[in-house]
Amino acid sequence: MGGKTKWYGAALFRFRPVEFEADPDYGLLGWPFGYEELKPYYDEATELLRITTFQNEPQLQALLDKITTAEPGWKLHPLPLGLSHDIVNHPEEAKHFDGFASPSGLKSDSERNLIDHIRDKPNFTLLAGTPVAELIARRAIPARSSASNATTARPTRQIRSCSPPAP
Repeated sequence: MGGKTKWYGAALFRFRPVEFEADPDYGLLGWPFGYEELKPYYDEATELLRITTFQNEPQLQALLDKITTAEPGWKLHPLPLGLSHDIVNHPEEAKHFDGFASPSGLKSDSERNLIDHIRDKPNFTLLAGTPVAELIARRAIPARSSASNATTARPTRQIRSCSPPAP
């Protein structure tokens, strides 16, 4: 359980507010909502996935300082990572967290950070190996999902899905 989040590089970016806007120069339409509508969900995901930042290594920081001094237009932003700060005490994992699973549980994957917290809840059922046919969410009714081989869609409080839609 955990899918691609077991293997991903742990970088968890938010879209910037400007990325929700139209960009006519490139023929891009704006989103039907803005950053502010997603912000509460971003905040919750940041907490659930324990997204954090790390200080740059001294050699990298020295290089970045040279660049930003020479070119003040450059802006540095810390990389938001779904990693435990304890990873620095595990050099065997720290040197290859990008693209590898974390046997010590130092990477924020969906199993450890999401599924394990709701697995035993009475209103949650995990249907492993079942493609998701659709996710249904409306403000006026509880969220529910339907699986392609399920006979009914059960109302639930939350849906967490890592499966692609069925073809």
